[in-house]
Amino acid sequence: MQKYLFLLSMALLMGISKPAEALPGQTLSQLKAWVHNHPFLPPNLIEATNEPGVFWVDRMLTNGKKIRFEAWLEKGKVIGENIYVFVPEEGKDTLNLFDRRNNSTIKLIELIYGSAIAKDFQNSKFVFEGFNYYQYDSITGKRERLATPIRNNFFQGKHVYGSAYNPIYEKTWIFTLTPLKTMNHSIVELKQEKQIFLKEEQSIAIQAEKARQKTELQELLKRRTEPADIDL
Repeated sequence: MQKYLFLLSMALLMGISKPAEALPGQTLSQLKAWVHNHPFLPPNLIEATNEPGVFWVDRMLTNGKKIRFEAWLEKGKVIGENIYVFVPEEGKDTLNLFDRRNNSTIKLIELIYGSAIAKDFQNSKFVFEGFNYYQYDSITGKRERLATPIRNNFFQGKHVYGSAYNPIYEKTWIFTLTPLKTMNHSIVELKQEKQIFLKEEQSIAIQAEKARQKTELQELLKRRTEPADIDL
């Protein structure tokens, strides 16, 4: 799975000795305990074989959708999490993570993080909207323009939230609860990517205009070699 800009902070852990809210900085053992005791998520995290420090679990729904909970760790601490909702191509999609009043959105957040986080998201303020215009090769670093840009929104309440929608390979919603510094870094990157995209668009427009002028000139020269319809 392509790694996007979005990272989620730690989800709330159950029990008196466990954190009561979703905050970054949890250890792997705390993360595993939270997942194991979660009423919805499968009990055992799976470590990604191709991405060290990434752990995830999937839960299928009877309507064909799939929910993935994914945590990223660095130096033994959780630095963020992602929640993906994969929607079948022909499946009904009532989710809208850009809408803080959407019933399906609030239901998803409550399902994973509980009512306190869901309410905070509802009351959060809109911060920024940007788009990913490219996908990058993790090995070569080369970029390739996306057929459809990926929309990203950020919100801030007690916590900082991100929402994204990726329609490229399959309809995928991404919900993020992220540290403030991660959001700020993501916003800077999105602004930089927009500038690259706009410069490319300008270059493409210039090249298209040059090609049009060249075609017009070729047609004009061609007409000058043809018999002239003039009565002398």
